[in-house]
Amino acid sequence: MKIKPIVIIMLIFSISVTSCDVAKNINGVKDDEVLKKSKIMEGKSIENNPEDIITGELGKIKRLYIADNKILFDNIGLKDVSDLVECMKKEDGKWINCDWKQALHIGMTEVEIIEKDGAISKIKIHKEPDYSYIRVALSKDVNQSGDDNINFQNLSLSSKDGFFIDSPEGMKYIEDESINVSCENGMIYLDAMGEKASYKEEVRISPRLLYITIPGLTRGGSDSVIPKYYGLIEICNVSSNMFNVINEVPIENYIKGVVPSEIGYNSHEEALKVQSILSRTFAYREYASNKYSSKGYWVEDSIRSQVYNNKSYNDNVEKAVEDTKGLVIKNTLDELEFVYFYSTSSGFSSTPPQVWYRGGELIEDASMPCQSFLYDEGGTNKIELTDLNEERLAAIYKNLKLNSHDSKAPFFRWKVSFNKDELKNTIESNLAYLHDRSPDLVLYKNSEGQWEVRNDVDYSIGEILDIKVEKRGNGGNIIELSIKGKEDEVKVIGEYYIRNLLRPSKAYTKGEDVYLYMAKGGASDYMEDLTRVNYSLLPSTFITFDIEREDDVLDSITIYGGGNGHGAGISQNGIKFLAEAGQKYEDIINTYITNVKIENIMND
Repeated sequence: MKIKPIVIIMLIFSISVTSCDVAKNINGVKDDEVLKKSKIMEGKSIENNPEDIITGELGKIKRLYIADNKILFDNIGLKDVSDLVECMKKEDGKWINCDWKQALHIGMTEVEIIEKDGAISKIKIHKEPDYSYIRVALSKDVNQSGDDNINFQNLSLSSKDGFFIDSPEGMKYIEDESINVSCENGMIYLDAMGEKASYKEEVRISPRLLYITIPGLTRGGSDSVIPKYYGLIEICNVSSNMFNVINEVPIENYIKGVVPSEIGYNSHEEALKVQSILSRTFAYREYASNKYSSKGYWVEDSIRSQVYNNKSYNDNVEKAVEDTKGLVIKNTLDELEFVYFYSTSSGFSSTPPQVWYRGGELIEDASMPCQSFLYDEGGTNKIELTDLNEERLAAIYKNLKLNSHDSKAPFFRWKVSFNKDELKNTIESNLAYLHDRSPDLVLYKNSEGQWEVRNDVDYSIGEILDIKVEKRGNGGNIIELSIKGKEDEVKVIGEYYIRNLLRPSKAYTKGEDVYLYMAKGGASDYMEDLTRVNYSLLPSTFITFDIEREDDVLDSITIYGGGNGHGAGISQNGIKFLAEAGQKYEDIINTYITNVKIENIMND
């Protein structure tokens, strides 16, 4: 391995700003004296204020263990947080009290802590979050979710001009164009030209010029690409033989990698702008939520967050992102809006509380209510969300002639069939996973006819006797589905759980290939050239079904459905249609989301 120590380097990309030197400088001046002024806040002098005085330690936040009341700092280690901790931040030139669990974020620098009795008793935030970059955990497969999908044992990185290696041991330069990364016995190993260097916890790898590629992470499905990762790659040890791969990259570069992956780079320019704003808002919302703060990143690059670097971007995407730089969606309380988007609408939309329904009463979201964008075959009369009984919905989901914003999309209408064995197998193949994940969403009927949570479960329910819709959302999507077998009866709650239960793939049905037939609006029949084979997930729960029986046993079922995705928020194919029809990005957003405004987050 050709390694050279770095004495003076002009870094093309420099995000990581440690606070070690800041702390040393301040401590050198401070000693036992009271500071009259603090040179925090980017070197600007601040008028004398008791809270401006640095009396504790300054750190950069590496991890936030909010549930455990702990903070891991880059330079001062892991610290316990007192239950009575006081947290302060500056707002409009004044210090105000705040909740540390909401105010602190990973990557924040110049966070002052004061300890008492072995725990942090006071936190002062001298510098606001840096919104200019993002930390993205890379996955093995962007179409999968789960922790296993982001845990690696080995990986290769490539960079034509070599790499800079930054670790607690210092900065080094590797001339070789390829590095193999592995993890063993809690150590990270970098292997170039057969020579290994070891690191205890993590190591940051930057390209000497431009970008890094990871050949093992092919993306794009049939349009296979090896994505380019700008910024830097951080390898983080997570177990004795596993590591995470985090891409730390400027936020706008990240958005350029998300937009084509989510909506396609050949979409209309206004559609690209909408997706840019949605994706940027989503990223900042995830950051603000501290959802992955204990793992050291903001988002994942897969469907668990939003898909990143699955498709290459072009000049159209670059222009759309630049034209909307910094723009996000906010609600009437001046907070970042929770934005949701999905591939294709059935003509009806759902609302977030009903998509992520966990039982109880149906709730609407004021910003993203259930709506109809569905019209009759002539395209003039709107089909309203009223009297959505099973008979009426069956007629709607089986009708290929209806019109909507999404009727030109392949998933506008679809159907899939299972014989009795395929149905039983796909149900039993997925019940264990769903029950283990959330037993309160997989209920069993007891001897008194009541649904209950069970701890010890036999996932075999026997021959299927019936499938029944127990509850639909206001937009016509199933949110509770029961399956009656000869040996047991189970009810699954939540659209995503139902879609997981009825996966149309031979990997779960354990038989022949499963065909998903699709049709665009106006078609006379399902279109053979659109057929998908062994699709990984039931496209949506905007469905109805026909059952064939032999005696009292279900012999086969055909599911008729519309749309692809959860159905809450904004339809990406709907965005395309409205853009092509001449609507501007502001109008498109307001078609789907109400009571919101579009503002530049950098002006905050």
